[in-house]
Amino acid sequence: MPAVVTRSCSHCRDRKEIGIICRPTTYVPPSTAATMTSVVAPSSKNERNTPRASVSHERRVMTRLSLSSRLSGLGTPSGYSRTSMERKHVLLAGGIGSGKSEVGRMLLRRGCCVIDADEIGHEVLEPGGEAFERVAAAFPDTLVDGAVDRGLLARDVFADPTRLRLLESLTHPAIRAGIRRDVEACGERVVVVEVPLISDFLGDGWMRVVVDAPTGRRLQRLLDRGLDLEDVRRRIDAQPSRRQWRDAADFLVDNSGDLADLEREVERLWSWLNDQCHVH
Repeated sequence: MPAVVTRSCSHCRDRKEIGIICRPTTYVPPSTAATMTSVVAPSSKNERNTPRASVSHERRVMTRLSLSSRLSGLGTPSGYSRTSMERKHVLLAGGIGSGKSEVGRMLLRRGCCVIDADEIGHEVLEPGGEAFERVAAAFPDTLVDGAVDRGLLARDVFADPTRLRLLESLTHPAIRAGIRRDVEACGERVVVVEVPLISDFLGDGWMRVVVDAPTGRRLQRLLDRGLDLEDVRRRIDAQPSRRQWRDAADFLVDNSGDLADLEREVERLWSWLNDQCHVH
């Protein structure tokens, strides 16, 4: 199980509303095997080792209706321009099968800019991607038909922490740069980045929203998608425990029910985000 580091939460402000975690939060440092899930793991929709078609910058930044100009931010993540200083920045995370992508789609419909770090992690490894040549040179045995086979790459780095750190050093700068470009391109005042783990990967100043679901329900959702049972167990075991996920949250979204229940949870989250942005 990855180590966790405790630090105080800068966003809770001793609030007592249900769903807001007013206690020291934990985060998982980026140098763990699970951090690289978005880079090396096959997609959960039966796209095992098939290279993805390139997703354009414009399509990846999933935006819809802009929020009112009354929205104002409360703090700025480091490394971002003045253009993004007025925005609220949110990390959306949760264990595999928790439903964070569905939460992202619901936030999208409510007017957020939603960025999928998973897509960026795959793109940087595609032929022509920002990290492809460096990774191909460092891990030549993972090349199949001129493309990086993410399954082979995963087996290589998960078995050797030194190799994992090497891969991170080659891919993380490109992933961070891609996320920052997409954040800068967003016109919305609430920017949500869906990430595989909560960490300081993108710097300070990000609010942390965690989607939570019982492990058994997560397991069943993944099996329903056609994933192999042993693969599912391996991926769940590589991630933080349910308690660690919950302790890492500034706001916790309960996805133990059906879609209607989740809509109500996301509406509660949306109200909280609006409150954080001083919208009344």
